[in-house]
Amino acid sequence: MDTLNKDFLNPADWSLLCTIKNFLRPFHSVTMKLQGYSLSLSEVLFTMDVLIKHIEIQQALAGIRLNQDLKHHIKQAWEKFNEYYTKTDSSPLYAIALIL
Repeated sequence: MDTLNKDFLNPADWSLLCTIKNFLRPFHSVTMKLQGYSLSLSEVLFTMDVLIKHIEIQQALAGIRLNQDLKHHIKQAWEKFNEYYTKTDSSPLYAIALIL
């Protein structure tokens, strides 16, 4: 019986899981949308901009209602995402797309 009590999720745990699910939902949608070989650079850049806005909003909300661990993970997600986003600036395809 003790092992069952350790695995029990209280309302705060469920609330945290819902928050995490809501944070990750746009990432899942974008991943599904951008699969395959038929997408354009403009589609990728647009969806990256959408995700940037989503992360910024979540970071602002994190200061209000989220626990410290989740704040830290959102910050790490932002840093990793920003690392890849800045790589688009150095891509010759990005420069060509802007010109065209």
